[in-house]
Amino acid sequence: MLVIDQRKPATQSATDDINYRIDCIAHEIHEAWRFEHMTENWTYKPCLKKTSDEDWIRTHGVNEVDLANTLYDYLPSEWKLRCRVYAEAVESVIRECGGHIDVSDPDARLYAGQAVHDAWLADNEWAWETDWDVPFEDLPEVDRDSYITMIEIGNEFCQTQHLD
Repeated sequence: MLVIDQRKPATQSATDDINYRIDCIAHEIHEAWRFEHMTENWTYKPCLKKTSDEDWIRTHGVNEVDLANTLYDYLPSEWKLRCRVYAEAVESVIRECGGHIDVSDPDARLYAGQAVHDAWLADNEWAWETDWDVPFEDLPEVDRDSYITMIEIGNEFCQTQHLD
């Protein structure tokens, strides 16, 4: 279930609305990813990653963040940006498709999944010309499902914003 603060300023530009949607979708994408790392006793399996966010390092005293045990709002800037890359792709393809993507439709699923995968590839140059540099339909099922989950998150949020 989507748990997003639906409050926003009454007067916003179209760009502000898009950025608001992207921020909310990015937040929920991170929360869905964290949920995948939850253990049987409702704790999160640590996922330690380096950060170069100097403000974050200064505040926390270390250059390593536990992504699974950190809420989106408290992530270092580069890890928030990674969530936003997915969210931007999701929001864009949903808006392009009229506010909703029917993920049960094979063609819509393929189109939207490819858009999210393309965004991931653009953000991960190390994956170019590797086994990850393949069309969406050739990805392992777990990865395709992960992208579709992101699209479903975007669908749900956009429906609450009456974009469908």
